[in-house]
Amino acid sequence: FYVAQTPSAGRDLVILKSDEPQLRWSGFVQELFDLCRRLDIHTIITIGSMYDHVLHTDRTVSAIASDAAMTSVLRQKGVNSISYQGPGAIHSSIQAEGLKRNATCISLWCHCPLYLQGTTHFGILAHLGKLLASLGDFELNTEDLEINWEKLNTQIETLIENNAELQAVVRELRKAKTRGSGTALRGAAKGEKIINIQDFLEPK
Repeated sequence: FYVAQTPSAGRDLVILKSDEPQLRWSGFVQELFDLCRRLDIHTIITIGSMYDHVLHTDRTVSAIASDAAMTSVLRQKGVNSISYQGPGAIHSSIQAEGLKRNATCISLWCHCPLYLQGTTHFGILAHLGKLLASLGDFELNTEDLEINWEKLNTQIETLIENNAELQAVVRELRKAKTRGSGTALRGAAKGEKIINIQDFLEPK
């Protein structure tokens, strides 16, 4: 746990950094909300990420919110609302408990390109930081992230410009984006080879 003071917002942030628990989700969630009650916390934001059929220049964040008002706020901020159906996760357990306790719960998911696996996407991190600052009404300096992204983006663009295989991947993604779906590369998620930009970057 960490605490970050935000004088401009008149409140503090309590930050939990943790691996997703493998067992006893219910007990974990109960402990979490009991702590929130003691600290007078009324809003919980969980953060995750996924590899998706997006470009490195995209800034795509999707979300689930526990109430319609917050869903509307997120849409106004350019966040995609999703209605999740699938295997349970700690995020959905927290959402369910938040409904019982009348707490506002938000799950944010950053969408990162499949071909950037193993690479830190500083651009989407900067975007996420600005989104969190906007939601919490506090200031957050993302300058270092932006600088690191400019350097990495230059590397990526140079690699794409000089590699036909990477150009083909990006071209197919752009076509799928124009059509409004990622169907062109859906098979890749089932085990087909994915271009990994890390394979083309020079060792540090």
